[in-house]
Amino acid sequence: MELSFMHILIVASRRALRQKLKKCICSGKKVTEYVLKLLNEVVCARIGLDYNAPLEKLSSYNENLGKWVVENQPEHWVLSKFPYPQWDLLTSNNLESTIPCIKLENYHTVLSFITKHREKLAKKLWASKAAISSWIKGVGLTVEQKLMENIARSQEMQVLAYSDQSAKVGTVNGDHFVNLASEECTCAAWQMFGIPCPHAAAVIQYLRGNIYNFVAEWYGRSKQELI
Repeated sequence: MELSFMHILIVASRRALRQKLKKCICSGKKVTEYVLKLLNEVVCARIGLDYNAPLEKLSSYNENLGKWVVENQPEHWVLSKFPYPQWDLLTSNNLESTIPCIKLENYHTVLSFITKHREKLAKKLWASKAAISSWIKGVGLTVEQKLMENIARSQEMQVLAYSDQSAKVGTVNGDHFVNLASEECTCAAWQMFGIPCPHAAAVIQYLRGNIYNFVAEWYGRSKQELI
């Protein structure tokens, strides 16, 4: 029988709780199977209603037991209180996945869990490849938008060319120096992001270059297809 990661944790938690319960709550008394059964139901409860019912019975049997459960961080060992996604428990229905109060779920083993995620990853990679093949200028939409933004910002800048590879760019905030050969600007934005900054865009346009040729290669179609 295959066990999920969460069930392994539950089994380990239940064993630890038995020992702690004997020491902390029922010192000197025999822990009945009834108490352990209720505790097991509390631990394995998938939703709040399933958690509250055995907890109330536990409190009715012994008020201190109920307090002990509540005061000992149940979010760390009670399934319904666990605050993070349980990646080993998937549902085959999108509605069930988005509504946590639905009790019935299709349980999957770890192998099934991995298979499901492989399928999702394959679909995502295929969609990404299809999107990349549709790039007109060889770069993605985000890079394209950033280039257009930088070109727009460069319109009011004054360019003084020193050669066909370097120039000084005057702005209202001071001057910057651009070197197209090394793909550098003194503002450092080009080097940092791999996309020509507004100063570089101004120089490239002034020298009638193709700004797409100065985008870092890792943004290009050939490199993105390898990711």
